[in-house]
Parts: sequence; C-alpha cells; structure tokens
Amino acid sequence: MRSIDDYLDLAREAQGFNSDRKIGLKLGVASAVISNYRTGKTLPADAHMVAISQMAGIDPEVALAELNFWRTAHKGDMESAGFYQKMATKMASLAASIALICGVFLSPEPASAAVQSQGHNSASSIYYVKLGAGGIARVTAL
Repeated sequence: MRSIDDYLDLAREAQGFNSDRKIGLKLGVASAVISNYRTGKTLPADAHMVAISQMAGIDPEVALAELNFWRTAHKGDMESAGFYQKMATKMASLAASIALICGVFLSPEPASAAVQSQGHNSASSIYYVKLGAGGIARVTAL
C-alpha cells in the first residue's frame, strides 16, 4: 500500500513540480494543507485525493480505497481498515492485469518494434512487462 507521501511524491514527479506548493496551487489550497497531509495532521478530502491520484497517474478508485484505509486505521478500526486494504490491493492488481492484457493484445506491433529497436530478435527472445511506480511499464528481454 502506498502512503500519502507516495502519492504526493508521484504527483510532483509526474507533473514536473519542484515543490508541494505547486500541488497546493493546482488543488486550490494553501501549501500548509499539503504539509498537513505529509505530517499526518490531516488527510485529504475525497475530491483532493482523486485530484492527487490523477496528477500521479494512479487509479482514483484505488486511491480512495487507500484513503479510507488510512482513515479507519487512524480511528483504530483495524477490521474495517483490513477490508479497505484488501479492496485497494485487489483493485490495483486488477488494473495492472488489464494494462498487461491491453498491452499484449491491443498493441503487439509497437511492442515488438520497440524491442527490435533495442537490438533483440523477437523470434527467439522471451519478454516480460513489469509495472513500476505510477503504472509505468518496462519491457525486459530474458
């Protein structure tokens, strides 16, 4: 599971921002609000969490499940927190699976062209796709 810091860091990186202040400006809040998120003083409202996740390139539904995990865990309701954690994990896995399937079946030509341009022979090599931070796919030859 990600933390709010992970979301903010990914949003900064994806948007090319050099400070949390710019995230605050994009959300229409003071930089102190973003600082409160980072220190755990407050958690984002649902609308802010959706906006942060979209800036970070993360599925908003997963972000909302993780937000609710943080909220319930903070209240000490670990049973509910466990459900939100499972929900977020399942949604993230499903999203990764869909991305992999779409990448394999919907765009075989660009994928093989990219691999061939790296000097690999697609007829005799095995490749796998690994999703990294922010859902960025990386093709690797074995």
